[in-house]
Amino acid sequence: MSLTLIVSHTTMPKQRPTKSAASGCSAEALSGDTHVDADDTGSHDAFVKRLLQVQQDAFQACLQSAIAEINRRVDNFMRETTTSLTELRVSLQYTQTQVDELTAKQNNDNVDDLARKLRDCEDTIAKVERTVDYQENQSRRCNLRFDGIPDAENETWEQAEKNVRREMTTSLELPETQVRAMTIERAHRTGRTGSKARTIVVKFAQYKDRELVLAAAKKKRPRGIYVNEDYSQRVMARRKELLPKMMKAREEGKIAYLSFDKLVVRDRD
Repeated sequence: MSLTLIVSHTTMPKQRPTKSAASGCSAEALSGDTHVDADDTGSHDAFVKRLLQVQQDAFQACLQSAIAEINRRVDNFMRETTTSLTELRVSLQYTQTQVDELTAKQNNDNVDDLARKLRDCEDTIAKVERTVDYQENQSRRCNLRFDGIPDAENETWEQAEKNVRREMTTSLELPETQVRAMTIERAHRTGRTGSKARTIVVKFAQYKDRELVLAAAKKKRPRGIYVNEDYSQRVMARRKELLPKMMKAREEGKIAYLSFDKLVVRDRD
């Protein structure tokens, strides 16, 4: 004769089986409420082992279900996170591109602004230099430079003026009375002392006296004595550069002369 045995931890009113939210396992399976048919001829130990095996199988099934659910949720989370990171990376790249473009534009604007300011400064410096050069040449307007007059040791300004007046009467053949009537504000040597006689710079009080002496020098062209206008360093350097061209033009039979810082060349009629 066989007997059907119902094993339960407690005798409870029959309830609807519930499932775990995380794993989907029934509460009945987890609690061990299981119907097992026991043969009255079987041993008690075999019955207990079978009951434990049934509970173990149910627990493993629930555990595997829970692990699968957790893995599914982790996979979903990883996919969403990867998508978010990708979108964030694209956004950062776009932002970096905008920053680079703005930085490049700002740098270009700064460079252009500095270049413009530099050009303005260069223009201002050039204007100032022209103004200073003009003022210097105006201050030398009544000056003449005498070259070729022997240089005496420890020569004073009075001695230099006396030597200039002597050359104006002897070399330029100007009347002595006219030379004595000229007012010379200053006559001094310029340059370093050496084997060559230094230039004497003469400042006349009257511009007309300066023009008279210069005209006589161009007319007489005395040997060894040279009389020229006195200009600023810039103009003097420019005239020195143009001198070979002037000499070449004269060798070609043309009329050539220097006018301030310009070379004038024309054919003879």
